Amino acid sequence: MTKAYDKVLFEILPKKLFEIGLLSWGKVLNFFPVGGERECQPSRFTVARAGICLNQYDCRQRDGRAAGDCAHGLGVCCIFEVTCGGVVQNNLTYFTSPGFPELWGGQKECAITIEKTHAGITQLKIDFVHFTIGQPNRTTGECDEDAMFLGEGENRFVICGQNHGQHLYYTFPSNSESREEEELGGARGMRLVIRSRGEGPRLWLLRLALLPLAHAAPHGCLQYHTAVNGTIKTFNYASNGRHLSRQRYRVCVRRGAGACAVRYWPCGPRAFRIADPGLSYTDMMQQVQLMPAVADDEMLEEGSGRDPNMAPVVESSAPSPGLWDRSSSYISGVCDPHHCGDSFCPGHEDQCWVETAVAPFAVAVNFGPPTPKGDPEDNIGACLRYMLLPCDT
Repeated sequence: MTKAYDKVLFEILPKKLFEIGLLSWGKVLNFFPVGGERECQPSRFTVARAGICLNQYDCRQRDGRAAGDCAHGLGVCCIFEVTCGGVVQNNLTYFTSPGFPELWGGQKECAITIEKTHAGITQLKIDFVHFTIGQPNRTTGECDEDAMFLGEGENRFVICGQNHGQHLYYTFPSNSESREEEELGGARGMRLVIRSRGEGPRLWLLRLALLPLAHAAPHGCLQYHTAVNGTIKTFNYASNGRHLSRQRYRVCVRRGAGACAVRYWPCGPRAFRIADPGLSYTDMMQQVQLMPAVADDEMLEEGSGRDPNMAPVVESSAPSPGLWDRSSSYISGVCDPHHCGDSFCPGHEDQCWVETAVAPFAVAVNFGPPTPKGDPEDNIGACLRYMLLPCDT
């Protein structure tokens, strides 16, 4: 008798709850939240390299796809993938070229819309897992055929060519529309467009992560490296590449606990080529757009406040072309801070590095408007390695 009563109760109760409005298909009381929007790894092969740990119902409601269990079997690792025409409405989504991993030869626009999941989102981080589209104009460096456009107006960022392994942090404009904490969808978002005009196959897989202020990069940093050592490359740095025009951004390196300086050095003998060899300093000044300094008080803003390991300093307001290391003092093997030409350290190739204790650690990249130059091989861009130096050295 008890079992029969229990069966009737459990069959009737959900129906009554829906009838009185406590539950609905559009909004369900979630008594068993799983994962807290934590990242998880799929347990089987998928295009997406990571997902979000959700309960199965939420995954299905958000048009995700379960790819294994998470949270000790209480939830599923929910992956989100979009391609042309898709809308990003989750904190972690993968954007693929049509038919990925097959090469795509279409000649059209492939656009997606990126919407904030809630009002606290401040930045979009893009990791270029794979990215190959058409090269820029080999003479001027302009992306005049294939190109990726992110954002609009003065905040628009444009790249093309080969950019595997690169990343960037894009700050949403302060006047962009946002949604309430629980709301999903329905608001105007930001567009990411990949334009295909040239010949040749294309392939891309981009990891798109929406970041709250607590996990955002410092203000003014398009790229932000958090490891104690790593590699910094200009966009489209490749054997058959050419540095892009209209590039003006900062690459920042987090100053970890116990680190008091940073060292930069070229990745190889021919890893620094950002102007025709033999140009005079005056010629290079005319070819490279100048960039004014950014106030350190602005740049130090990371997450919910200043990085406790960053020591605020006053940056010189002197403009500088090319790659600039923010250093005011040099030791063995270093060179002029106005880094242009075909060498990172002219005359010191056998012992070439730059060290600086001036914080915050950052490299500014300045490539001006499209300008006809000579051999593209002499304008391939720059590849630098960096290493944080402990205070006791």
